[in-house]
Amino acid sequence: ESTREPGRPAGRKAPLRLRGLDTGQRLLVEEREVRRLEQPAFELLEGVSDPEKRLALSANGPWLAWAGGLTPGTRVRVRMSSSSEEWAQGVVRYRGPVSKHSGVYFGIEFLGADSRKGYTDGLWNKKRFFSCAENGGVFVAACRLEPDEEARVQGRAGGDPCRSELTGRQAPAL
Repeated sequence: ESTREPGRPAGRKAPLRLRGLDTGQRLLVEEREVRRLEQPAFELLEGVSDPEKRLALSANGPWLAWAGGLTPGTRVRVRMSSSSEEWAQGVVRYRGPVSKHSGVYFGIEFLGADSRKGYTDGLWNKKRFFSCAENGGVFVAACRLEPDEEARVQGRAGGDPCRSELTGRQAPAL
């Protein structure tokens, strides 16, 4: 015998209750929103701490393809903070984990007028990942990056990589 939540139409499954292993945050999602990820996409999203944002990004195939192709030397725009609409220009100098279980992070060296907006010279926890001027760089998860050129990744609603094409759900900013 199946049970359903009060008010839920007959035949409609209850949402899945998921918990982020890294943060412990809980998230209710429809089964159709959950998908299997290949290892590279999983590692890319592992650095995204907010489960809503992680779920939305997992549904954005064009963004995953773009972010998955980022390599050192690629020019990008960086969201300066999770609550800011300020962006800075930079270039990828490092791609990979910054600790044993961190997933993929990007070491970014800021360029031009933005060259002193960072907090690092390429060091993270006393380990050098890249070199740049003092306060000339940052380490960020892929969700804070976008292409530097005017071209947008096909399928990105409103220029935001975190809007799920499947659900339209908008994740909160990091």
